[in-house]
Amino acid sequence: MIKLKTDRLLLVIIAFMMIYNPPIGPIKSLLVVFPIAGFYILLNYRYVKNNFHKIINQYLVWMLLFIYIFVVALCNDNPPAFLQSFIYVLASVIPASIMITCMIDKKGYDLHYYIDTILYAGLIQCVLSIAAFFNRGIKDVLLRLMISGGLFQNDTYSAYMVNLRLFGFSTGLTFGMPSVQAFLAIIALYMAINNKRSVKYYIMIPLFAFSGIINARSSLIIIGIGVIAIALSLSAGNTVKKIARILGIIVLAVVLINVGLSILRTLSPTTHTWIEEGIAQISMFFRGDTTSGYFSYVGDDSRWDLPSGLNLIFGYGIRVLNRNKLNILTDIGYINDIYFGGLIYAVILYTLMIKYVMSLNKYRFSNGSTLNKFLYISFMASFIVLNVKGYVFDLNNFFVLFVMIAIFNSGYASTNRFSIRE
Repeated sequence: MIKLKTDRLLLVIIAFMMIYNPPIGPIKSLLVVFPIAGFYILLNYRYVKNNFHKIINQYLVWMLLFIYIFVVALCNDNPPAFLQSFIYVLASVIPASIMITCMIDKKGYDLHYYIDTILYAGLIQCVLSIAAFFNRGIKDVLLRLMISGGLFQNDTYSAYMVNLRLFGFSTGLTFGMPSVQAFLAIIALYMAINNKRSVKYYIMIPLFAFSGIINARSSLIIIGIGVIAIALSLSAGNTVKKIARILGIIVLAVVLINVGLSILRTLSPTTHTWIEEGIAQISMFFRGDTTSGYFSYVGDDSRWDLPSGLNLIFGYGIRVLNRNKLNILTDIGYINDIYFGGLIYAVILYTLMIKYVMSLNKYRFSNGSTLNKFLYISFMASFIVLNVKGYVFDLNNFFVLFVMIAIFNSGYASTNRFSIRE
């Protein structure tokens, strides 16, 4: 049984509010976290200044990107509402991540403790998602709370999505949240393989996987990426034993997936059909067939149309995922990023993100843990894939999760508890 002390419970609640950003009444959780983080940083200003000077410099780069997009939007007569995500990241996500890092560092804990904290926060979402799946009354209550918080509209499309998925209490229930759940499933898998006391992680794996898959079929791809990342990040010691454990878990996962699909077929035939179609489409894709489902969407050349002239260089300051004045619609994140800020923005953004992801593998634990290497491989591959499904380098659950871990990694390293990788 998992027992949480008061300080850990507080961190779990904060992490849940940050990653999933559910509404609290008419406002989102990140707006509640914002003043708490700001007040904490003011009280611990000297500590933050001494240990987070690198992050402060990086913060200034994000501020310059914000100013750049603001100018681009104004020049193209576009509303600054598209910059809301920047404001959330600058005012809430980064300061709150610094706050959590300070709180954990002062207790003398490390990245493994932080990962456990995030997993516990994710378990709350698992419980809510699975409860909503098995009980329509619970789902309706959560949906009403999210509608009152402005997350969904009461329209035909939303009604269709309600019948198909939207199980949980979070923003981004069709993209960011299930990506996080799938990613936490593979983190739990890594922890199960590399920890002697691993029972709790084995329990977590199917809970995270199920809560992700019932909301987005792309979760299956993230889980597949994670298994490969674990294999690539295995330490030299007991490699054969660990590979045997991976194979055993994969076999168990196949059994659990089949059992889960059988349960879905009975309890939710629509969701069951939708997931099976997704599995079939992924299978066809690996056989070279991209004529069905989302792969046919991605294979449509019109979805990759770029702006022309100066707008290719500077962008328009808007996203083209939904209806817009350009009458261009595409889910693809790479294209959305260029319409948002042009090639200038895309090059700077991707360079920054590659730098941040690679920094996860810059340090190593004195005890030989490969957790950082695993996170580096998993995040890098997941970002590449997810930015095709939607614009991932924006305010969404998966991006927030990455920022939290990247800032902790940077802050923790600044206290010299890591050794530098040669």
